[in-house]
Amino acid sequence: AHLIYQQFSEFSFEWDERSFNVGVSIAIVPFNLDIYSFDQLLIMADEVMYLAKKEGGKAISTYNENTPLAVVNRTRINWALRLVDALKFDHFRIFVQKINSLKDNPLGLHEPIKMEALVRLYDASNDQILTPDQFMPSAERFHLTPNIDRWMIEHVCLFLHDHPSLHQQISSISINLSALTLGEPDLCQYIANVLNKYQLPAKLLVFEITETERFVNIESAANILLDISHLGCQISIDDFGSGYASFNYLRELPFDQIKIDGVFIRDMEHIEANYEMVRSIVDIAAKLNKPVVAEFVERESIATLLKSIGVHWGQGYHFHRPELLTPACIERLFQIKEVV
Repeated sequence: AHLIYQQFSEFSFEWDERSFNVGVSIAIVPFNLDIYSFDQLLIMADEVMYLAKKEGGKAISTYNENTPLAVVNRTRINWALRLVDALKFDHFRIFVQKINSLKDNPLGLHEPIKMEALVRLYDASNDQILTPDQFMPSAERFHLTPNIDRWMIEHVCLFLHDHPSLHQQISSISINLSALTLGEPDLCQYIANVLNKYQLPAKLLVFEITETERFVNIESAANILLDISHLGCQISIDDFGSGYASFNYLRELPFDQIKIDGVFIRDMEHIEANYEMVRSIVDIAAKLNKPVVAEFVERESIATLLKSIGVHWGQGYHFHRPELLTPACIERLFQIKEVV
């Protein structure tokens, strides 16, 4: 390791009559009987590098079971390995939550349903379902969110392909895309390939983009979203209002609808600032001729208030608690009349 480090230290890259020094960080992971897979070895090495950079970028770092952070390290590594295995053996599950219309439906017609697909992780050892707050931090840390997003796209489309009789009952299914996923240049082609593989109309899919500081290159993101939109899919800006560049997103990104962050919805009937924030977003969306979805609608009084200010759709426990995606689930949700 020291010899490698020395070679880099003595190397200088020359370009355009300028000289550039090259830095290097090296992770050393002792190989023993506790390491049972290549994935585990790489994840351990990645964790060593991650900690080394947090401590100021040590040149050479070694994985050490006796460090104070060893327990934390092992927990993170174990989570990463569980997620790698979950992707490999399909341990993820798709739950759905209905997005309820707030428009008047005096005839009580059963209209095609909108819903959001939500990822869950099946823990076989304890026979339980884990929610994203338990595993997504590790997925983000080890850059596994693009793999999970692609798993969701593939398996939502597989479900739709296997149950063509349900297509008339479904208006759209929303799928979340992380900022990391949106940074992948082949994303649009991947979506196109999956739609073609399962012979599905693109209009069935809505991709929800969470506004985030990770949009380093918003122009690139906008181009990718535009390509996805050209396929026939819809684009929704998720968690709108609490991010880093909300109104800039409205100007720069192609989108079909806005989903207001639930942090403003929960207490908007009690906190005037929240109410005014929601109302201002609805007004702007109306001027742009874009529909609005409100998250975290947990009480009838909230649903009524949202309807009164022109919100088109509501999503939350007041209407529907997430449940496993099955044909029976779709049939039942389709038969429920949408009421506020």
